[in-house]
Amino acid sequence: MSDSIKDEIWVIWFVGFLTACFIPPAQPYIEQGIKFLGMIHTEAPFISYGILASIAASFGLKSIGKFSK
Repeated sequence: MSDSIKDEIWVIWFVGFLTACFIPPAQPYIEQGIKFLGMIHTEAPFISYGILASIAASFGLKSIGKFSK
């Protein structure tokens, strides 16, 4: 797991997403994407849960290990 770049990819994605929120031409696309993800969550919630589990595994579980030592 120490050679995994999954954490870095998530961080880059989140920073890119937050940055794009402040770029006016990108805002309509972000709004559409968020609405789409909301629709997916009601029709196929396993996709949302998979995304959340991936993020939790990337950040949360690694952090929990630090607290238990």
